[in-house]
Amino acid sequence: MNTNQFKPLKKEYYQGFTLLELLISLSLSSVLLVVLVISFNQLSQIWENNNNQLDEKIDQSLIIMEIEKALSAAYPYTFKSEVSLKNKIFFVGENNKLQWISTVSPSYNDRIMIWSIALSDKGFKLLVTPVLSGDPSNKIQYALNSSKNSEMLLFKQYIVTPSYLFNETSGNQEWLDSWSTDEKKSLPNAIRLNFSATDDDSELKSFDIISPIAANQTQLIRTR
Repeated sequence: MNTNQFKPLKKEYYQGFTLLELLISLSLSSVLLVVLVISFNQLSQIWENNNNQLDEKIDQSLIIMEIEKALSAAYPYTFKSEVSLKNKIFFVGENNKLQWISTVSPSYNDRIMIWSIALSDKGFKLLVTPVLSGDPSNKIQYALNSSKNSEMLLFKQYIVTPSYLFNETSGNQEWLDSWSTDEKKSLPNAIRLNFSATDDDSELKSFDIISPIAANQTQLIRTR
């Protein structure tokens, strides 16, 4: 009699994952995927913010350079007043407004343009428009009322204060808060714009732009 015929059968066990283990694995994978997506989005946002800040700094630096060049190239543009019928130099130099004619405007193919800066406690509004002819004040008002108004609000985190250099005949120099071409019969010898930060997070707390004006007088006005 063969005894091997009565040997008990061995149970074979198959190793594998249970349903609970599969669910835990899927949950962990989902959590890991969510963490990766959130981290990627945060990094992308930080990168975008840094790029935007860099672009803004570059734009502001370019605007500062253009304003500085436009001020240095200020020209004593004369026009006939519709009220007095006399020749007048166009220039507005107040503590909250600065308007002048410039022969250098890099972003406008260096055409002769009217520059207008309206100052406030939150930066300033810049408007640049062609001179064409006549009283430039009318051109500025027309541009402001136009549906294609290109006025830009700049340096919202700064208070901008202008001052105007007057060289006296005695050789003394004085910075004035305002400038009247009716009295002085010329443009200022230089213009200074002081930028004071209103935001504690600003890298530059205060800085100045000083632009000397070479062609500040016109023979037509001085001889009358």
